[in-house]
Amino acid sequence: MKHIVILIHDHDCFEGTSYFMGLMAEAWRQEGHQVTVHRGLGQPPQGDLAVLHTDFTVVPPDYLALLPRFPRVINGRVADISKRSFSSQLVTHGDGWQGPVLVKNNLNCGGVREASLANQGPLWRRALARARRALPGYMAGDYKVFSSAQEVPRAYWANRDLVTERFLPERRGELYCLRT
Repeated sequence: MKHIVILIHDHDCFEGTSYFMGLMAEAWRQEGHQVTVHRGLGQPPQGDLAVLHTDFTVVPPDYLALLPRFPRVINGRVADISKRSFSSQLVTHGDGWQGPVLVKNNLNCGGVREASLANQGPLWRRALARARRALPGYMAGDYKVFSSAQEVPRAYWANRDLVTERFLPERRGELYCLRT
C-alpha cells in the first residue's frame, strides 16, 4: 500500500467537487492506497507520492517548495499554465496573421479562481481587482472571436491579461466540434 498526498491550496475546495482528481483519489483508495488531501502550507504528511493540485494558473512558490519532501511528484513542473506560457498559436499586433483570431484571458478558466481569491483578500487587493475590471479592454471569462486580427480593439492588445490566438476550430459544416 502506498501513501498518496494530494496538495491543495489553503483556499481550494476539493471534497464534493467535480474534479477529475477526486475520481482518481477514489480509485486509488479502492485499490488499497492511503490518500490524504493536504490543505495549505503546513507540514504535509510523509508520503510515497505527492500530487500538486492547486486551482491557480500560476502555482504559488511556497507550494512548489513542499515538493522536495516527496520521492515522486505529479504536476511538480507544471508551475504556470497561463496561455502566454505555452500557446503555440499566439498572435501579436501587426505580426501578419490573416485568419480569424480568438481573444481570451491569459489565466486558466478566465481567471475565475484568482478573482475569487482577490475578492476575499484585504481591502487594497479588492480595490485593485475592481479597478482592473473597470479598465478599457477588460474581459471576464468570455472568449471573443474576430474574423481578423485587424478587428481586435486596441484596448484588447494593450491589456496584458488577455491573449490573442489563431482561431483554428475543427468544424462540421457550420458547427464547431469539441472533442472530450
